[in-house]
Amino acid sequence: MIEIILPALTWTMKEARVTRWLKSPGEQIEKGQPLIEVEMDKAVVEVESPGTGTLAAIMAEENTVVPFLALIGLLATEGEDVKAVAATAAGRQTAFATGIAKEAPAEEALSAVQATAAAASADGIRATPLAKKLARELGVNLAEVTDHGPSGRIRETDVNAHFLKAKAATPPVSARPLGPSGELVEISRVKRLTGERMRQSLDVAPHFWLHRDLDITELQNVRARLAPRIESAVGSRPSLTGMLVKVVGAALRRHPHVNASFDNERLLVWSDVNIGVAMATSDGLIVPVVHHADRKSIEEITRDLAELRRRSKDKDFRAQDLSGGTFTISNLGMFGIDWVDSIINPPEAALLSAGRMVRKPVVLQGDIIEIRPMVHLCLAIDHRVLDGADGSRFLQDLVEIAENPVFLLL
Repeated sequence: MIEIILPALTWTMKEARVTRWLKSPGEQIEKGQPLIEVEMDKAVVEVESPGTGTLAAIMAEENTVVPFLALIGLLATEGEDVKAVAATAAGRQTAFATGIAKEAPAEEALSAVQATAAAASADGIRATPLAKKLARELGVNLAEVTDHGPSGRIRETDVNAHFLKAKAATPPVSARPLGPSGELVEISRVKRLTGERMRQSLDVAPHFWLHRDLDITELQNVRARLAPRIESAVGSRPSLTGMLVKVVGAALRRHPHVNASFDNERLLVWSDVNIGVAMATSDGLIVPVVHHADRKSIEEITRDLAELRRRSKDKDFRAQDLSGGTFTISNLGMFGIDWVDSIINPPEAALLSAGRMVRKPVVLQGDIIEIRPMVHLCLAIDHRVLDGADGSRFLQDLVEIAENPVFLLL
């Protein structure tokens, strides 16, 4: 028997929502094949099977919020009795009534399951614990909720949909409205959780911002020279964002304390340089990660970014694509933005944002004035980790590397 445990997918989140099981009980699956889809704060990702066998029991239903490292299912290995393995699930069932699972002893878990079943049969209504909790909070009568999932049980989303429908159908108090009319639009989970994390980041981390212009003349020259060969090998041309990933990776090696997090009054300096790249999707903002960016060539970074953009479009991220970031880059230049004071992506210590390319007159050595392609950079910093001098030195070196790409060869 193999236990299916929900892995810890990110550093900051403690739970995820089970959105879909890709196999049904009784079906065979190989180790490493996608088994379940879970929704994190940024996107829906696939979790692979921990072993080869037959799915014997599902212990976390779809649309259930489950804490990381919780037991969510069982696999029967070759030669094992699938029914016998499934029978052990009742005594090991994990309760998710409050959204935070607590592993209970077999007797207590069985009593909880029996009590839930008795309550459901008593009122004639089958609903998940989360649905019942939400119904109490919103004042929804479960007997009036007619739409439910294929299993016949009322889920949290069913209660929420019923509440919004009833609210929209409620007649006005008077014929004359007191304010402007409008439509109630539900915010996607990704946007809602992103907003919550950004609010939490501002509340917890004391932010400050450093600004500087970057002359990208030499970066453009390097990109133009490499583009034909990289496009032939990868199928994509290197972008300014990809060049910045390479430059930032080199700068973080010079300044390891920027590649860090604040952890319980201590500084946690990461040995790996994993750079997240903010990408906009129809569901909201996501930050997939280029792992070991400091050790990769521009060709490898271009390939990684092309694959991450494809996965972003198809919404088929793997867990590792969205986890492990130590620094984030946000490029809003394609939207015509000059600069933005970004919010740090927790638990990281800094974030670099870039604006659009603008041709400006620049005074060069010898008081020669030339029109140069310039990009405005903004470095957001957690003051608990870095002070103004630390951040300034990092940004100074970053600009030096970008304006003299020969440093990338050192």
